[in-house]
Amino acid sequence: MKRRALTVAAAVLSILAVALCCIGLFPLKHADNAMAFKGAGIPAADAAPVERPDGTVDINSDDIEDLTMLRGVGESLAERIIAERLANGSYHYPEDLYAVSGIGASKVSGFRDQLDFSWEEP
Repeated sequence: MKRRALTVAAAVLSILAVALCCIGLFPLKHADNAMAFKGAGIPAADAAPVERPDGTVDINSDDIEDLTMLRGVGESLAERIIAERLANGSYHYPEDLYAVSGIGASKVSGFRDQLDFSWEEP
C-alpha cells in the first residue's frame, strides 16, 4: 500500500513539474540553461525546427496536444509520457515507452508508425 502511495505521489509531483513548465512558472531564462535539462525534451531556443514526415509525433519534444495525436493516447497518458521524459531523459526506441505506466507492447504497436525520434539532445 505504501509503495502505491509513493508511486502516486511521484506521478503527481512529475505532473506538477510539467504543468509549472507549461504555464511559465518554471521557465528557462537562457538557451544555455537547456543543458541543465539534458534529455528533458526541451530544445534550446535557437534550435532549428526538424522536418518530420506528416502524421508523426516527436516523442522527445512534442507537448501534450501533439502526443494525444498518437493512437490510443489521451491527455492523461500524454502527461505521463512527458513526466517520464522529464524524470529519466529522452526516449531512443519505442520500447523505452514501456517505462510509462499504462503503456505496454500492444499500446506501442498501435502507434509505433507514428513515432519520430529525430530530435537530438543539445
